[in-house]
Amino acid sequence: MNVKNLVNRFLGWDLPKDFAPDAGISFKPTKLSGQPGGWPVGTNLLTAEQAKQMFEHVLQADIDMDFGMALDALKAGKKVCRAGWNGKGMWLQLVVPHSNRPPQAPTAMVLSLPDDVDTLPWIGMKTADDKFVPWLASQTDMLSEDWMVVP
Repeated sequence: MNVKNLVNRFLGWDLPKDFAPDAGISFKPTKLSGQPGGWPVGTNLLTAEQAKQMFEHVLQADIDMDFGMALDALKAGKKVCRAGWNGKGMWLQLVVPHSNRPPQAPTAMVLSLPDDVDTLPWIGMKTADDKFVPWLASQTDMLSEDWMVVP
């Protein structure tokens, strides 16, 4: 799910004919270029960045993610976990080589590798006993739909 596309669709949405602006603000339709009939679209209450933050908040709170969505969140630099995990404080994070590192991702540090060996991204898990280890998805993890972004 692409939040930027959601924001653009939201901001381009024709408001319903019976919409009621807040705080007694009135609206009188006028002919404006780019808006057929002069009817307003989206909202003047939120900027695009604020709308993006609103969608991210809504999508994280109420919609459980499937494994593909969890991978997308990891690639975006977020931490994820499953609601069904028993251990407290367990989460996953993408670990990437320093040269490809997004701003929020930890850097993999590997000592004594030959120069011709590339370091590839991997997924690490913060365990219930406060260790950080490589993680491998089980069949159950890949088919579950209770993934969520860790705040």
